[in-house]
Amino acid sequence: MRSLRLSVRTPGFQPGKTGSIPVGTASDFFVSAFQPPHFTLMYKPQKTLGVRARLGYIKPMKHFTKHLAISAVLALSLSAPVLAADPEPIDFGPTEKLVILSETGAKTFDVEVADTLKEQARGMMYRESVPPMTGMLFEFEEPKVATIWMKNTAVSLDILFVRSNGKILKIEHSATPYTLRNSSSEAPVAAVLEIGAGQSLELGIKPGDRIAHEFFGTEKLANAN
Repeated sequence: MRSLRLSVRTPGFQPGKTGSIPVGTASDFFVSAFQPPHFTLMYKPQKTLGVRARLGYIKPMKHFTKHLAISAVLALSLSAPVLAADPEPIDFGPTEKLVILSETGAKTFDVEVADTLKEQARGMMYRESVPPMTGMLFEFEEPKVATIWMKNTAVSLDILFVRSNGKILKIEHSATPYTLRNSSSEAPVAAVLEIGAGQSLELGIKPGDRIAHEFFGTEKLANAN
C-alpha cells in the first residue's frame, strides 16, 4: 500500500464527504486520514469508494493527477490573502538616515518617519515590498508599551522595539503578513523600527545594539564609528 501526502487547504473537508479535492469512482485512491491542512490518500488496488467532490467524479486513473492539481490551485487561490489597494496614500515625507551600531559594524538605513497617529496607524500597510536597508521609524510622544500588528501588511517584517536612549530592547523576527496577533514590546519604548524580514539576523543586529538618530539624541554616535 502506498500513501500520498498533499499540502493544500481544504477547510471543512472530511473523509467520505463532499470536499474540494476530487476522488474518482473508478480510481483506486481513497481518503484515509485528514489533519488540516493535510490529508492522506491511500492507494489500494481494486478499491472503488465513489466519494463525491465539488468538481465531480474522476473516472480514468490517468486523469487523477491533473484534476488533483487543478483542485490544489483552486484551494490555494481561495485561501491566499489578496493585497488590497491603498485607500488613501500617505506622504511620510523625505527619508532620514538611521544607523544601527552593532558588533558587526555600523548599518545605515534610509527610513520613513511615522510621528503622527495617522501615519502610525497606516505604517507599512498596502506595500508589496520593503527594499533592503530601508524601513520605518515610529516615533512616540511618550514612552509606552507598544503593540504592533500586521493587518493589511503583505510583507514580512522585523520589528525592533527601541528605548528612549536608542538601545534596542527586543526584536520580533519575520512577523507574519496579515496576522492580527499583536507583537508587544513588553516594556515601555520610545520608538519602533520596522525593516524587511531577515535583515536583523543577516546583519547581526541584536537587542542591546544602539541606534544613532536625532530622535534619541544619539546622532553623534554615528560619526564616532
